[in-house]
Amino acid sequence: MRLSTALISLTLATALASPAFAAGTMQMSGHGEIMAKPDTAYVTSGVTSQAATAKDALAANTADMTALIGVLKDAGVAEEDIQTSGFAVNPNYIYSDQRDANGYQLPPKISGYTVTNSVTVHVRDLSILGTMLDKEVSVGANTINGINFAVEDPSALYDQARKAALPTPRARPTSTPTPPASVSGPSKTSPRTRATPSRRSPTSTRPPPLPPIARPPSRSKPAS
Repeated sequence: MRLSTALISLTLATALASPAFAAGTMQMSGHGEIMAKPDTAYVTSGVTSQAATAKDALAANTADMTALIGVLKDAGVAEEDIQTSGFAVNPNYIYSDQRDANGYQLPPKISGYTVTNSVTVHVRDLSILGTMLDKEVSVGANTINGINFAVEDPSALYDQARKAALPTPRARPTSTPTPPASVSGPSKTSPRTRATPSRRSPTSTRPPPLPPIARPPSRSKPAS
């Protein structure tokens, strides 16, 4: 079996916040993404066995799992990289449409048992992955849930993504910006003058003088 590995993406989003000032806070955020080729893989595979009794199903499953683990070790996988990830024993039921004398449906009957056993393998050498999967199937492995590719030590890649996520600082302007126009007002130190109404001399309330009284002309007595 020939497998092709694709590049995986490591994404890191960072947020940098400056100390709080009296006027508020300032926050910057960035996004960095680095593509890398995987160098390790995780494979979950196992065996499902069925028999008329639970004992027989377990015995068959144990024999196939022993052969499976032997193939993994022969392929170069270390024992500590093989971990049991699932185990279950379940009965198999047969359902019937038959009914009893009271008209109720008959309960299901157990027809056998199923034993499932799976292991998760950490494959550190991707060159053996295809051959290992072929040998697993040949010894009785009938369940392979998936293959997950990863990077064994992504710390250096995260450092690159962190640097890419940091925002690029802008250069400071070379010319001095023109200061904003100021509006002058009354000086704070100069005392304010208070307008006081001028005092006027009181207006005379005397009435105007009366015109002179004309006297009638005097009459002369006639001569006797």
